Amino acid sequence: MEMIRTILDIVYPHRCWSCATRLIHEMSGYCELCSDSVIEPSICCARCGAPFNCTNDQVVPMCGACICTPRPVIQYSWWAMEYGGAVQRSIQKIKFGGQWPLAAALAATFRPHPQQHRLMLEWDAVIPVPLHWRRRITRGFNQSTVLARKIAGQLHLPLLTGAVSRIRHTARQARLNAAQRTANLRGAFSVRKGGDVLNKRVLLIDDVVTTGATVKACARSLKKAGAQSICVWSLCRKV
Repeated sequence: MEMIRTILDIVYPHRCWSCATRLIHEMSGYCELCSDSVIEPSICCARCGAPFNCTNDQVVPMCGACICTPRPVIQYSWWAMEYGGAVQRSIQKIKFGGQWPLAAALAATFRPHPQQHRLMLEWDAVIPVPLHWRRRITRGFNQSTVLARKIAGQLHLPLLTGAVSRIRHTARQARLNAAQRTANLRGAFSVRKGGDVLNKRVLLIDDVVTTGATVKACARSLKKAGAQSICVWSLCRKV
């Protein structure tokens, strides 16, 4: 019954995804006040997704660090919204309030970034960043899988939910600095034998990207298993 009430609270009546204020005209999304804190990216590095001031009209804008990095494990990265304000409250509802239908609703906000149009990218499969089975059981779902399922449907691509596993139960990334995050995730992911990623152009989906340590660790496992390329699309990014 609790799950049913959660779904009804989100779908009917129509309420703000952040503050739960009833919306007029049966709209869905954020109320006018919460919408003011929703920030979409303008110019960001096409490779790591970090926002930066681009002084020229690059077809593929990249930050200095990425320009100097040979053979990156992640080809390109994008995100839909900045993590903070109303978006942060929505993510907390999903992760710690069990409101998985909200993740599906937020997935509808994913729109191709202008840079994606310029690059004319194509993918063969969509893969969500996995949770360790202990955390998935505790939470009841993987929010990245909910997002990925919606996006795969929109792009008409196969969803490979079991291709990558999180084989090590790690400390929560939010409590660690950048160096600790990388060390924490070393050896945390494994690609299932016969996971069908060989020579695939993969679109990797995550909910929140901060330093990029999680998606990079996951991408390394995919590359090691023979994936041709990996792009990352996250719901939001901590700036």
